[in-house]
Amino acid sequence: ARYFPVRLHAVAPLPPDQGPYIFVCHPHGIFGISPMTHFGTDATDFSKIFPGIQVHLLGHSAIFRIPFFREWVLMHGHGSVGRSTCQSLLRSGKSIGLAPGGARESLESGPKTMKLFLRRRRGFAKLALQTGAALVPVIGFGENDLYSTVQFKSDSWARLFQERLQKMFGFALPIFCGRYWCPLLPKRLPVDSVVGPPIRPEAIVPEPSEEAVAAFHAKYCEALRHLFETNKARFGEAEMDFEIV
Repeated sequence: ARYFPVRLHAVAPLPPDQGPYIFVCHPHGIFGISPMTHFGTDATDFSKIFPGIQVHLLGHSAIFRIPFFREWVLMHGHGSVGRSTCQSLLRSGKSIGLAPGGARESLESGPKTMKLFLRRRRGFAKLALQTGAALVPVIGFGENDLYSTVQFKSDSWARLFQERLQKMFGFALPIFCGRYWCPLLPKRLPVDSVVGPPIRPEAIVPEPSEEAVAAFHAKYCEALRHLFETNKARFGEAEMDFEIV
């Protein structure tokens, strides 16, 4: 955490007796450095800022096919983002963290951008309605600055290949570079993650309608946009645009 540094900022308290919580992290970036730091370790003092809350960071099942990295994520309490895993953890009172933009969003990752693939990603909103968990928006200012990337045009063969690979295997192959002498190593730039106030469902709905899910998702997106607009100047991103696609 001190390498970058990565820092965690709370906008509102999260009482443990009013959980569980779904920490929804944006943007995904290339590797999701800040979510792994906040929820996979205690390097940013998560346990002091939000005492009494246990979080499991969940990701695509593809990451569990990578030797050694699989063991690392399991050791830090991570798991698959499958529906049964999410529901089991939340119903047992444990909170979860996830990045709904996923691999698709990593293809759009680039310095000084905040382009989120969220318009059709409504599963986390449905999950909150089904379990009564509160959604907590988390924005990592600087996450997309850790790697320089090459962006291909949407109709180019290179982008079509990346998207096809992502659909087939669940992970993407963005062209990126961190430190020039070690491209996999992220740049040494600050990342400030702001944790917003919780958005709570009015009631538990075991089988919510599409309209109910869409309405709660829209409410979340509006809260996320407000969190971004009220904090971007604080972290030197006053001119950055916020886009949900």
